[in-house]
Amino acid sequence: MPATINEPVLNLDQLRKRASMRWCEIAVKLNGGARSSKDVFFDDLENRWHVFHYIDSTDAELSEAEMGESFIAAAISKGACMYV
Repeated sequence: MPATINEPVLNLDQLRKRASMRWCEIAVKLNGGARSSKDVFFDDLENRWHVFHYIDSTDAELSEAEMGESFIAAAISKGACMYV
């Protein structure tokens, strides 16, 4: 099921399910009202996360453990991550 705009990302499992079907655009709320936009994809075959950071046009490839310790995971746990 596609996400609606500004729908919160509830947990990594939910994001993994959606991001394994297609790239998902998410935004992390930052202090002061700014936000950091990212595209996220989960590769089921490699069991790896792929993240594109719009702010500096960089890519990151993360293992499950790395994603669990990431800024994105921390934002999800604080309710500061949403689908865009």
